Amino acid sequence: MNKNTLLIESLRYDATQKKLHRLDQHMKRLRASAQILFEIRLHENKLRQAIQQTLHKLLRDIEHHNIEHHNIEHHNIEHSELQPQSRATQTGLYKIRITLDFKGAFQITSSPLPSRQEAIHICISDQEIDSENIFQRHKTTQRNLYNSERQRVQPQGFHDVVFFNQKGELAEASIHNVFILQNGIYYTPPLACGALPGVMRHCLLKNHPNLYKERIITQAEFLHAENIRLTNSVVEILQANILIA
Repeated sequence: MNKNTLLIESLRYDATQKKLHRLDQHMKRLRASAQILFEIRLHENKLRQAIQQTLHKLLRDIEHHNIEHHNIEHHNIEHSELQPQSRATQTGLYKIRITLDFKGAFQITSSPLPSRQEAIHICISDQEIDSENIFQRHKTTQRNLYNSERQRVQPQGFHDVVFFNQKGELAEASIHNVFILQNGIYYTPPLACGALPGVMRHCLLKNHPNLYKERIITQAEFLHAENIRLTNSVVEILQANILIA
């Protein structure tokens, strides 16, 4: 394995409620991937402490920004003069990104989330993924195909790109799990099809088993779906429309 490979966890943080969503589930996945791919033990307590320190600093920065923002308004400075990142913090939502290397060293960063989109456009990649590839089961930086395909379609107005495996079965999108609606039930591919064990995916299947279920999905079924939902633990659930790239 490439020693530059990193494990990744991306979490949703609501600064207004001071709530970090689904931390335990992310820790469970990171712990398992560290053991399987790197054969190391995750120093979970140390990581949790570092996360809390990051959140405390973020809240201090937000408070400082709010004071500055108040002073700017008081002096009649136009909102357009604010930096883009300052404006983005108005949602109160942040992405907390954790990376872990093969020695167990980690880094934590935060970035503001933009306003939620009502619906996004997606397309299908003509590149197949290998469902037997071990990296399909773990969230890592080994994602060159996903990154290049998403970068290719973004200038055309697509938010994400969907992949099928070598058997013609739906796998996932580049940064989301995929659910399709059929007869009142949202179906998502089994992990064996090459889908990442997404945290949001897991929560929906576990907490709403009558509405969200697993099954193999063909391309024809995907194209004729009544509705499509994309999920990940940062944005949670997005509605999607299929267009041809």
